[in-house]
Amino acid sequence: MDARVCETMKFMQQFRFREGRRGSVFIGQVVSMPIHMHDGMELLYVLKGKVEIRISFHRYQLKAGDFFLVNSYEAHSIKERDAAEILFLQLDQDLFTGKKFAYDPRCYGSCKEKAVKEMKENMVKIYLLSGAKLQTQETEELMQNVAELCDHFLQTRQKAEDAQIQQAELLLLGTELTVQQVGREAGFPTHAYFVKSFKECFKMAPSAFRQKYRDQIYPKKERICRKIIYSPDELTERVCMLERETQKRYLTGLGEALEQAAFLCELLPEGQVENERLWFHRTENRTEVRLKDKTAALLTENVKEA
Repeated sequence: MDARVCETMKFMQQFRFREGRRGSVFIGQVVSMPIHMHDGMELLYVLKGKVEIRISFHRYQLKAGDFFLVNSYEAHSIKERDAAEILFLQLDQDLFTGKKFAYDPRCYGSCKEKAVKEMKENMVKIYLLSGAKLQTQETEELMQNVAELCDHFLQTRQKAEDAQIQQAELLLLGTELTVQQVGREAGFPTHAYFVKSFKECFKMAPSAFRQKYRDQIYPKKERICRKIIYSPDELTERVCMLERETQKRYLTGLGEALEQAAFLCELLPEGQVENERLWFHRTENRTEVRLKDKTAALLTENVKEA
């Protein structure tokens, strides 16, 4: 959605920085922050506790040690799950959009024409080969290319529709347009298709969504977030403490995994096996253990035979 339109929304908040600054940072004890959006980017780092962040029809659960990036003009809300402290880093959008790549419409047009021509040629080839029933390598590669093109454009269509739904969400919450007008403004061909697509994402009709959340936006609903002032030394100590706690949890999990690995060594002198936590492979003089948890690092342990 156009930034100028977003800035007219009721729940729009403008970042205010000190003179000469392009960003700001603060720590807050968050209880709840109603639906709002900014004209810049916001990076959140959870120092303590747990929070839930809602962006459109997506919900994200964060815990201490997690980062989260909120884009500009992206409606979001925050709710604590367990006594949360969050470090907020707010950045001017111009830091990311001040310089753009060169764009030549003539070049884009020629590329598009070439792509269309290639697609037409491929379609003719498919038609000619369909009757021959020849499974040559060239035919297989051609069919694979067509399948990849279909998959690409289907994904592109879904992303475009998601963007339309998010635009409709902003219009429902931030304007007085009727539901029918919102559907048209968001680019849906018919009202029925708009309602169907919206229900698939939000599990409710657009009118019900507006009624449920129109009082959950800023400034209608108060934000409960108390700023905490730390000295640089105190802030450094808190971040270091969090790193130590995270490392301690990781090492505890690692120790448990290695105990399982030792047990597996006794059961399986040579070979390969895996359980719910790790993948294990042993040869005559080497043992490899890989933690299956995606958040854990890869561990390779060499074992010296006695």
